[in-house]
Amino acid sequence: MSLLEALVTLAIVALLGTLGYPRLERAQTSLILRETVESLQVDLESARAAAISTGRRTDLHPVGGGRGYARPDGSVRALPEGIVLAAAGEMRFHPDGSASGTPWVVAGAGRTVAVAVEAATGSIWKQAQ
Repeated sequence: MSLLEALVTLAIVALLGTLGYPRLERAQTSLILRETVESLQVDLESARAAAISTGRRTDLHPVGGGRGYARPDGSVRALPEGIVLAAAGEMRFHPDGSASGTPWVVAGAGRTVAVAVEAATGSIWKQAQ
């Protein structure tokens, strides 16, 4: 193989690598979005369990203009870079297991997932939009 052939091969490999990079980056952000939604669900389930076990209502509320949310223990879960939260208000769990609050929408990588609670039962559900 001549030097010219090696350079052409290297240029083609580099070009193909740059074409695949945006898709790889989008796939990574999509994975981070999924993990963020799962973490939110776990935090909601923990808040519901805490409300039932302590006999006191528990709340999660958005903070930082959609960059995170405060958990019942006062800690804040910051969202990863590229992920945002759209929430009109808090999600609240009552001692009887019921809940109130508007759906929260988690967005990133051109995708959105709504996370909400069923008022009567406190069940948590998600829906990709």
